Amino acid sequence: MLAPVDFSADAAGALALAARLAPEAALSVLHAFEVPFESALRLADAPPAEIERNRREARDAAREAMEKMLRPLGLGSRATRLLEHGYAPARIAEAEKRSGADLVAIGKHGRGVLEELLIGSVTLHALAGSQCDVLVVPAPRAGRARRSGAGRSSRPPAGASARRPRRR
Repeated sequence: MLAPVDFSADAAGALALAARLAPEAALSVLHAFEVPFESALRLADAPPAEIERNRREARDAAREAMEKMLRPLGLGSRATRLLEHGYAPARIAEAEKRSGADLVAIGKHGRGVLEELLIGSVTLHALAGSQCDVLVVPAPRAGRARRSGAGRSSRPPAGASARRPRRR
């Protein structure tokens, strides 16, 4: 199983769910990172050593964030950590092929349709490009438990009307 993560709560939720659904499956946790302004540094003829130093720093920060994410989930010893430089959808496809994963488990941020149409979505790319099953775990909606009635009686409170009042 491959679990691409961006260290968000949504990614942690997807990872935790996938680990519970397949407790015996091999688990590879992937974080793809890019160095901010790396292309601008290249255009400005920055020394390769400076670019490499920036990549090392980004990788170290990602490694630290990965450990911080895995520790509370209890997946520290089970997970193979993959930290790869580059465009996330491409790295996900490559890691899926290399690992022979039969499932990609990925979190879905709660963005609107318009935002996804304009800027794209790593989740959509994973769905379109995957050669195996993809488990997409949506972001929890604010107030979902309240709206669904979780933890409450389905009957209206005493004295409440079971019908909606008419509008005039």
